[in-house]
Amino acid sequence: MAIFPALNDDCDARILERMPRSSLLALSKVSRAASIVVPPYIVRHLQISITDSVEQRSIRSLCTQILSKNLAGRIKSVKIDYNPRVWPGDNPPSRNAPSSVDPVADVLAKATSLRSISLIHFLLSDFLTSRRGIFLSLSTLPSLTSLMLINPGPGAFDAVACLSQLQSISWLYPSTKSDDIGPTFFTDLARALNPSSSSLKEIIVYDEFPETSTAVADFHPHVFPNVCSLTLRGVNTSTHQIAPQFPNLVAICGAEDLKCTHSDAWPCLNSVDADWPVVVDFAQQHPLRHIYARWLGDCPRDDFFRFLNGIKHCPVKCLTLDICADAQYTPAWRLQLIADGLPDLRCLNIDFDMPSDVPADSVEKLFDLDILRAFASFKNLRCLSLNLVRAVGAELYDDSSSIARRLLHASGSVQYLKLKLCNRRSHSRASYWIKISEKAGSESTSRDISKEEFLEAEEKIRFEDGDPRVYSDVARYFPF
Repeated sequence: MAIFPALNDDCDARILERMPRSSLLALSKVSRAASIVVPPYIVRHLQISITDSVEQRSIRSLCTQILSKNLAGRIKSVKIDYNPRVWPGDNPPSRNAPSSVDPVADVLAKATSLRSISLIHFLLSDFLTSRRGIFLSLSTLPSLTSLMLINPGPGAFDAVACLSQLQSISWLYPSTKSDDIGPTFFTDLARALNPSSSSLKEIIVYDEFPETSTAVADFHPHVFPNVCSLTLRGVNTSTHQIAPQFPNLVAICGAEDLKCTHSDAWPCLNSVDADWPVVVDFAQQHPLRHIYARWLGDCPRDDFFRFLNGIKHCPVKCLTLDICADAQYTPAWRLQLIADGLPDLRCLNIDFDMPSDVPADSVEKLFDLDILRAFASFKNLRCLSLNLVRAVGAELYDDSSSIARRLLHASGSVQYLKLKLCNRRSHSRASYWIKISEKAGSESTSRDISKEEFLEAEEKIRFEDGDPRVYSDVARYFPF
């Protein structure tokens, strides 16, 4: 049943898949056909926020509608955020599981196409261990392969142990003085993940407060032979400690806490996300293709040369880094060095932190002939993300459309561009662009595109050769 008469069903589906939920809700009310066709797209990516009793009643109503219309089988992903109100006097909310647990569990039990679920901020709730906890429902779903837990609360380890088919798990845990997870976290985590040891491909652990953590990355004696991407942020570890439990890593993320001490570990490693000196150490031992270099921001000129010289012998395809730029060492200067040192680069994501003493009127001049020449030097670059950040309160030239068109016109290879010109901590929106090739002999043009379209293209370019991710959707909540 077509909603848009001039289009075929495939076009209808593509349009509906890309529409935001608010637009889908409005569209579902315009006709009888829409009321039948649109609801499955509304529930595809379900978000539930549990706060107070009023919203819990709304959740129960939503679950009833999903079940009555047989829509549970159309759900692909679920995000449940538990944010109970704290009443005057800062008395903590009850630890009892909210009353909406049962209908949510009923929906999940029939979500036979569910692939991923995110559970956020259940630290003060017995939600995971309630009488009809959702994990009892999830354990029966062979389609579920991805789980994200942020502040999961009591019972999380036992709950995760109910699952035996996970391919990806992301776990952000609290480690404050009042609620320390203790030194056995990784022992408990390894035990919980052991039922999925043969299927797991990606593990992400992120410590929000590493300065208070006593946890040690010890997965012994469990072995995860198929994990190809491991992220341990805020956790002090080394290759020597984790190599026996993860013998086949292809991507690793550890930032300043990772030590490269085991030169013969991971012969297939090609992706590293770490502080730049650690990246250089890994580059001496592995042919890196994906590099995420941190803390290059304030490094002196010699350190920047050391970094580039340390990685330029690698077949780097994708590079992500944040760095300072000033009147002397401009973005154009640094970009030219990157273009010369990494000629095969296909994807570049770079943040330039501009100091406040750079005059605001010179920001526009940064996008002059020099930077256009630098971009023209990238012969194989297909996707570029450029973020120019200034100090709080500093003015910033913000004609992103004009700059985007100039950059795309200057480059013969870049097809997709993300451009963000903002003050630090500002909420200014990024703009996303695509270059449109015209007929032979005529100039190319460009147009703006949605964030989703850009991310889809970037994902395809980054991982078109089958390389694993070095991080996942956890970055949407706490950026690495």
